[in-house]
Parts: sequence; C-alpha cells; structure tokens
Amino acid sequence: MRSARRLVWSGTRRGVFKTAPRQRRTGKCEDMWVNRAKAKLQAGESIRGVFINLDSIQAVELCGLLGFDFCLIDAEHAPFGPPYVEQMIRAADVSGMTPLVRVAQNERQVILRYLDVGAQGVQIPMVNTAAQAQAVV
Repeated sequence: MRSARRLVWSGTRRGVFKTAPRQRRTGKCEDMWVNRAKAKLQAGESIRGVFINLDSIQAVELCGLLGFDFCLIDAEHAPFGPPYVEQMIRAADVSGMTPLVRVAQNERQVILRYLDVGAQGVQIPMVNTAAQAQAVV
C-alpha cells in the first residue's frame, strides 16, 4: 500500500507543487477528526459560518478557502440527500471548515444517516419544547 502524501502549493509562478512534510501522529482517537469550530469556541474565539443551500460542491470548497469556520448544509429544503451531502462534507473538510447539516426530519434514522456520512453536527427542525430537545439528545 502506498503512503498518501499531500501536495501543497510552492508559491512560485510556475505552479509547481511539492509534497508536504509528514505530520507525526500520536495514535490517539482525537487526532482523527477535529471539530475546528468547536475548538475555537472553547478557546474563547469567535467563529464565522455560512448557510449553504446551493447545489454546488465547488461553492462549499470556495467558502472554506474564503476563511469561514463552518458551513451549515441545508438538507431540509434543498433537493439533495445523504450521498450528495457526503460530497459537500468532504469539500468542507478539505477546505478547513466544520461541516454541519440541517436535517429534514426530527427522526433518529435521518439524523444518524447524516452523522454517518461525516457531519460533525446537526441542526434539528421542528423542536419547539424542552421535552422535544431532550428527546433528540
């Protein structure tokens, strides 16, 4: 199995890429997936996010490159489901954003489906009482 190496821009006009230095891993589970937005909030920093209901993976990646900390992908009103949202989540992750998803229904199966494809958080619709919020958690 070949080891994956990440390519980074060298900063020259020619467009030459070079391989990024390897990062040492500690082997701990928290190294696998860091919720960058949550880490910033815990450090007392403010975060900026964008609500995405466009049918465009490129728009998600562009928002990350513009410096947004998180994106909220609208799977409630937009015409796409978990397979397409998974691609949007990957674009958000690659560009440095924390991917969050507004799910279509307040049902366990629906919520877990989006968490399974990589969402680091969900926004639940139709939660109007404390009892409904407690049931989701």
